[in-house]
Amino acid sequence: MELKEYIAEKQIVFCSTSNKNKVLGELAGVLSEATGFDNDKMLAAILLREKLMSTGMGQGLGIPHVRLRGLKRAGMAVGLCRQGISDYESLDNEPIYIVVLIAAPEGQHETYIRLLAEVVDVLKRPDLRREIIAAEEPAEIYQILTGSGK
Repeated sequence: MELKEYIAEKQIVFCSTSNKNKVLGELAGVLSEATGFDNDKMLAAILLREKLMSTGMGQGLGIPHVRLRGLKRAGMAVGLCRQGISDYESLDNEPIYIVVLIAAPEGQHETYIRLLAEVVDVLKRPDLRREIIAAEEPAEIYQILTGSGK
């Protein structure tokens, strides 16, 4: 699976806030625009998922993920939050700096799981997380995630 099938540079943003719900709202807006899915429905599903269990993985990484009825194709949006999100409730209780939102159509369970696994596989590397945090432009983050700059 290649991440470049699910993300474009315009789906990578530098967060304007350090509040978890506001960051999730920003990313939902970006991904809704990219997929043509209703923003309010996407955000409601993300917030409901977060109520059930936080997606703060630890090591500065949050990976909110949802499956949505009516979504036509899977996609992702990435937020770099240099100031850190301290209210994210991560496993290690440390702030979150990189948030990767994943959304997939309700019936595409395999795509959903494979996309989630690929994101985790890439971002489990501390060197790549440091490169993302140091990035100055969305294009740099895109290259790190997709491997197109290496």
